Amino acid sequence: NHGRLSATSMNTKRTFLLGVYTHRLVILRDDIISFWMSEMSLVRFILLMLLCCQSAFADGIYLTNVWLRATPTGMTSAAVYGSLVNSSAVDESVVSITSELAESAMLHRSVNKDGMTRMLHADEILIKAGTQVDFEPGGLHVMLIGLREPFVSGDSVPLSVTLKSGAKLSAAAKVGSIAQLGYPGQ
Repeated sequence: NHGRLSATSMNTKRTFLLGVYTHRLVILRDDIISFWMSEMSLVRFILLMLLCCQSAFADGIYLTNVWLRATPTGMTSAAVYGSLVNSSAVDESVVSITSELAESAMLHRSVNKDGMTRMLHADEILIKAGTQVDFEPGGLHVMLIGLREPFVSGDSVPLSVTLKSGAKLSAAAKVGSIAQLGYPGQ
């Protein structure tokens, strides 16, 4: 009987090995959960960034080629241009635009009347389903007022757009030269 294990000792050994194995699985499970939870905060952050700041998308509505001119020191306002595309099947309206780098922002439309160009405030801008609205020099634009700092060519200016539906878009307007006439780099 020296070379053989009794049924009792084999059961004890199996129970011991199962206990060690189970203990290692519990540790492994805890390590996996701990790793997953630490990775989850990163995943949550990435998902939040994608939902909030995805180059300005909201249910088929997005901003593209958003830009403005560099501003000299002391300049207190700047016009923002670009395109707002509505590829959805529903009409939508822009009701406000803000930037952390300006005290306020207004939607403006330039009109020429009797040989004089004037800027008229627009309460909201309608973007019909399946269309695009262009913000461009001499036409529709966003006027940033009370600039907190000069805008330098190559920088970007964060914008937040609120739609009538309550959806919010985020975009970064690319700063071109003082004499820029279109989207920088085109």
